Amino acid sequence: MRSLIVPLLLIAAPAAAQEHDAQLWVMTSAQLPIEDALRVEIDTTVRFSDADGGFYESLQALYITHTLPGDVALSWGYQRNESETDGPKTVEDRLRQRIALPIAKIGRNELRFQLQTEQRFRNDGGDIQYRARPRLSLRVPLGDTDAPQLALSHESFLATRADWSRQRGWARMRNQAGVRVPVAKSLRLELAYLNQYDPPVDGRRAAIDHIAFVQLLWTPD
Repeated sequence: MRSLIVPLLLIAAPAAAQEHDAQLWVMTSAQLPIEDALRVEIDTTVRFSDADGGFYESLQALYITHTLPGDVALSWGYQRNESETDGPKTVEDRLRQRIALPIAKIGRNELRFQLQTEQRFRNDGGDIQYRARPRLSLRVPLGDTDAPQLALSHESFLATRADWSRQRGWARMRNQAGVRVPVAKSLRLELAYLNQYDPPVDGRRAAIDHIAFVQLLWTPD
């Protein structure tokens, strides 16, 4: 019996040393063309958390994206995050810069790389935090051009110190798997599972969030 219990305890220990939360993120996005190679992107997201008792954060973002030859996209944007809990309200403003490009294509399967940098400002601290977010994504068509797509991605977060944040160094990892489904001529729906991992820092245990992600994307012709 002892020989069975010890291995089970070793397996259970890492899970017991982590904080877990179940969340729902709902996002709506619109991409509006201005010229052939220029568009405006508008995003709105609401987030719900079991640990925080429901609706806890809202996000609004605006980007200007310029597409270069070779399907390389450069974006400049702004995002505002507001806490929606009963505690002291926090407001975060982010300036963002982003480059996205294809790095491999096998048939109709496409592997893309994105690097997003951002500067974060908060109302509850005086520091500016700088973050870099490299991301790999893979799109796998599940049929013809109008069929659903399998969407897989990995993203890491690298952050500098700030007086209002525990994040520093390699601060977060997100892995996502989902399906993007066309629902109308210019409308797509993405349903995904997102796993978010925050490593332990300053005596706080590691945290894992299990997130149901829903996105509605409108891209007019």
